[in-house]
Amino acid sequence: MVACMTLPAAPAAAAAEPSIAPVTHSLPFTDADFVLLQTDADGIALTDALGGYSSRAGLYLPVGELARLLDLAIYVDPAKQTASGWIVTETRTFEISLPRNSAKVEGREVKLQPADAVLLDGEMYVRAELAQRLLPFSLVADLGELTLQIRSREELPFKARMSRLNRSNSLNRGLLGTDAIPHAAELDQPYRFFSPPSVDLTLRGELGNRAPHTGGSYDIRLGGDLLYAGFQLFAASDQQGRLDSMRVLFERKDPKGAGIAGPFGLTRFNIGDTQSPGLAMGAESATGRGLFLTSEALEQANIFDRTDLRGELPSGYQVELYVNEVLRGSALNTPDGRYAFTEVPLSYGSNQVRLVFYGPRGERREEARRINVDGNQLAAGKTTFSLGIIEESRQVVEVTPVPEAVRLFLPGFGQTRLVARMSHGLGSGFTVNAGAAHLSPPTGDGRTLFNAGLVASLGGYSTQIDGAWDTNHAHAEMAMGRKYLLGSVRSSFAAGGYLISTGIDAQRESGGGEATMSRVGGGTELTRLAGAGWQLRAGVSYEFQPKFELSSANFTADRQLTDRFALRLAAAHYFGPNATTAIQAGLTRRLDFAYLTLNSAYSTATRDLRIGMQVSLGGLFDPFRRRYRLTPPGSGVGGNIVVQAFEDANGSGTRDAGEAAVVGLKVLNTGRTVSTDVNGRALAAALGSGTTGFVEADPESIEDPYLRLDQPRWQFVPRPGKVAIANFVFARGGEVTVRAEFDRGDGVRRGLSALSLRLMNERGEIAFEGRSEFDGSLLAAGLRPGKYRVELDPEQAARLGVSLEESPEITIATSGGYSGQFTVRVIRSPSNREK
Repeated sequence: MVACMTLPAAPAAAAAEPSIAPVTHSLPFTDADFVLLQTDADGIALTDALGGYSSRAGLYLPVGELARLLDLAIYVDPAKQTASGWIVTETRTFEISLPRNSAKVEGREVKLQPADAVLLDGEMYVRAELAQRLLPFSLVADLGELTLQIRSREELPFKARMSRLNRSNSLNRGLLGTDAIPHAAELDQPYRFFSPPSVDLTLRGELGNRAPHTGGSYDIRLGGDLLYAGFQLFAASDQQGRLDSMRVLFERKDPKGAGIAGPFGLTRFNIGDTQSPGLAMGAESATGRGLFLTSEALEQANIFDRTDLRGELPSGYQVELYVNEVLRGSALNTPDGRYAFTEVPLSYGSNQVRLVFYGPRGERREEARRINVDGNQLAAGKTTFSLGIIEESRQVVEVTPVPEAVRLFLPGFGQTRLVARMSHGLGSGFTVNAGAAHLSPPTGDGRTLFNAGLVASLGGYSTQIDGAWDTNHAHAEMAMGRKYLLGSVRSSFAAGGYLISTGIDAQRESGGGEATMSRVGGGTELTRLAGAGWQLRAGVSYEFQPKFELSSANFTADRQLTDRFALRLAAAHYFGPNATTAIQAGLTRRLDFAYLTLNSAYSTATRDLRIGMQVSLGGLFDPFRRRYRLTPPGSGVGGNIVVQAFEDANGSGTRDAGEAAVVGLKVLNTGRTVSTDVNGRALAAALGSGTTGFVEADPESIEDPYLRLDQPRWQFVPRPGKVAIANFVFARGGEVTVRAEFDRGDGVRRGLSALSLRLMNERGEIAFEGRSEFDGSLLAAGLRPGKYRVELDPEQAARLGVSLEESPEITIATSGGYSGQFTVRVIRSPSNREK
C-alpha cells in the first residue's frame, strides 16, 4: 500500500536549500465555488466529501487528498510549491512544479498554463483535465448531483487497502448496518427427556346430496422431544370420524455428525415408522416400521446422481419438487399424509432443490436444500455407511388391519427388508462402495442382493461402475426373465412471465414369454403469479404411445382478497371412457391462530355436490409464557423459534431482571418477517424441517443509534415441533469524533483529510478503522464501553514519515452515546525531520 500526504518542508532542510520565490497567480475560483463531491473509484466508495472548486475555469481537485484516497505516493510540499512522488512503482516518477510551470511523468514534461494548478492553504489544486492527463485514471463529474467517478486505467493500490479495511471492519467492529453477511452462530438445541409437544390439528365436516350425506374427519400431528430424541406422531380418521391410521417416529439428526444423532459420526438415527436406504442397483428405498441410521452427509445425493426426498404433507396440501428450477414431481392429498420423491435424478455438482408447498387456502411455503453430486467421492480414509431394517409397509401402531385387496399392491408386505451400504475413500479421487440387501421383489421369492462399485475421477469425468448379484443367481435388474427399460426427460423455462415445465416418461417391458409393452407419456405445468393478487397454475397430462390422447387437465386460481380472506377456485377434467369434470371453490378466513375454510365441490360424473367446513390450527408451548399458545398450522411438522431481544446491561449474555426489552426488532426467517413485542419477544413458527435454517435480525429496524448487536444471525437445525430460543443480545455502544490536524508551515492547524486512523481497545485490538473526511474528522461508531487510544495506519505513516504528537485517552461510558470530539496532532517523524 502506498499513500501521500500534504506536509511542510522540514525547517532544517529548507535552510540548506536555495530559496524559491513564491509563485503568485490569481485564483481561478472563489470561496463561493467550493463543492463537496461524493467520490467513488471503479464502483468502490472512497468518500462522501472530496473538497474541490467548480468555476468557469473548470473543476479543480486537491492533488494531495486525491492521492491519499487512491494510495498514490505523491507528496505536496507547500514550501517548494511542488507535488512529487511516484505512481504504483518507484520507477514511474511524478512531479508538478508551480515555479517552473511544468509537470513531469516518467520523464515526459508537460507545460502548464497559469490556471492549470494553484496552491491554496497548503494544498495543490489542479484542473480535472490536467489530472486525467498526468494520472492513470479518467474522471466523470456530475456537478448537478455532486458526484465524481474515478475510472482507473490500471490496477491502483487503493483496491487492496479498501479490501483490507472492509475485512477489518466486518470482523472487529460488529457495527450496525454492515453490508457484510454476518457470521451465523449455532443455536444450542439439546434433546430433552421430554418437552411439551407442538401440535397441528385439522377438523373437517361436510354435507352432500348423495350418500353418505354427512361426514367428518380429523388428523393430528404432534412433534417434540421424548426420551432424548425428536418424537413425531401422526393420527387420522376416516370420513366417519373413526381413528383409521397412526404413525410414530423417534429421530435424532445432526448435519455435522458430531454425536447428537449417536456414535460413529451419525448424521441421522430413526426408529419407528421410517424408511430403508437404497442401493445403486436392485434395491430401492422403501417404508415400514423399523430403524434407519446413516453417517452420510444429509445434503449429499443418496446414490451417485440419485436422491430420495420424503417428508410430512399436511392434509389438503400439494407439494412440487424443483431440481435446478426444473419441475421433477408433484404430490397431492397422499393417503398416509406424507410425500415421497424417490430416485430423483441430479446433475453433477451443486444442485438447488426446492420443495414448494401449496396450501388449500392459498398458503405457499418453500424449503430449499442444496445437494452435492461429486461422485460421492470421500476423502482418503473416510468411511460412511447407512443401514435400514424395516418390516415393509407395516406401521408401529396398526389401528386397523390392512385389507387383503390392498396388500396385493404392496409387494413385500410384512417382509423384513434389510439394506446396508458403505463407502470408503481411497484417495487420489477413488472411492469404493459396497452394499447388501435382503428383500422381496414384486415377483419371485425373497432374496439377498449384493452390490459393489467404484467411484473415480478419470480425466476430469466423474465415473461410477457398479455390479450386483443375488442368491438366486439372477441379475438385479431382472425379474422372472422380464426386462424393464425406463427413461425420463424434464425441462423448465420462463416465457412471458410464465414458468413452463414439461416432463416425458417412457417405459418398455419385454421378455419372459410375454408380449412387449411400451408406453410414452408426460405432462406440462404452467405457473404464473399474475397481477391483481391472482396466482394461477394450470397443467395437462397426455400419452403419446400406444396412441396420442389427453389424460387430464387442471386449473387452479388463488387470490388473497384481503389480509384475512383468501379465495381458491379449481377445476379438473379427466378424459377417457369415464370422463368427468370436478369443480372446487373455497373461501378462507385467516385468524391469528387458525384458518377457517368453507369448501364446495361438484363432480359431473356422479352429480355429487359437497359443501364442507374445515378448521386448521396449531399450538406450541411458549417457554417464556410457560403455557401453550395457539398458532397457525405448521408448528407441529416444522421447527419453531421464539426470539428474545434485550439490552444486556451487565454483559452476562443472558437476560437478567430489570434489563430492558428491545421493541420492534425485525427478524427474518425463511422469507417471512416478525417483529418483537413490548416484551422484546417474537414467535417464528412453522419453519419446515430441512437440514439447516437461519434466523436473522435487522439492526437497522431499531431507532436507537447507540444499541449495538454483535450476533445478528443464528443457524439452527429445524426439528418438527421443537421450540428453540434465539437471543439477540444488544449492548449500549458509543461513538466519538476524532479530528486529525496538521501545521503546514504557517502556524495554522488545519484538518488533514484521507488519513488512515485506528482506534485500539485495551487489548491492543483494532476496534475501528477508517479515513478522515475533508475537514480531517472521522466519526467512529459502534464502540463498546471502555477505553481507547488513536493510532495511525503503520504502513501509511511509514511512507509519509509522520506520527502522532500524542494520543488522548478516549472513554466510552457504559451508557453509550456520543463522547464528543478529540483532536490528534500529526507531526513529522523525528527520523524524517533529520533528512
